[in-house]
Amino acid sequence: MSALWPWLDGARLLATVDPLSPSASSIASPQFDLLFATAEAFRPHVDTAFLVRSGSGRPATLRLAAVVELPRMANIEQFSLRFHAPAATNELSGTRSFDHPVLGHFDLFIVAVGAPADDRVVYEACLSREVSHG
Repeated sequence: MSALWPWLDGARLLATVDPLSPSASSIASPQFDLLFATAEAFRPHVDTAFLVRSGSGRPATLRLAAVVELPRMANIEQFSLRFHAPAATNELSGTRSFDHPVLGHFDLFIVAVGAPADDRVVYEACLSREVSHG
């Protein structure tokens, strides 16, 4: 896993919360497991909002603008997620905490791509995963 996503902490991605524990009520949404993320999992959520925390902890709203699939190579599936953020949102590059009302909570590495426009900044996350043949 670290070879594909060296910036992600696998232990945090796999962490689960006991729903009966007292601290479970403080969690706003369930953990989304990026180990099993697919383009199909994100595609229904194009044009929906994701709450993202900046490096300083300030919240920002990003809209999933596109899910772009790349051709499968051997047993590696690759896709990217493109998000649009308000023009003044310029401190989001890096690993950020995402929350979505359907997908739940996950951490994702995003970077600004292209030249900023007057109306928005485009961020992209690239994901790769090994898939078995069958």
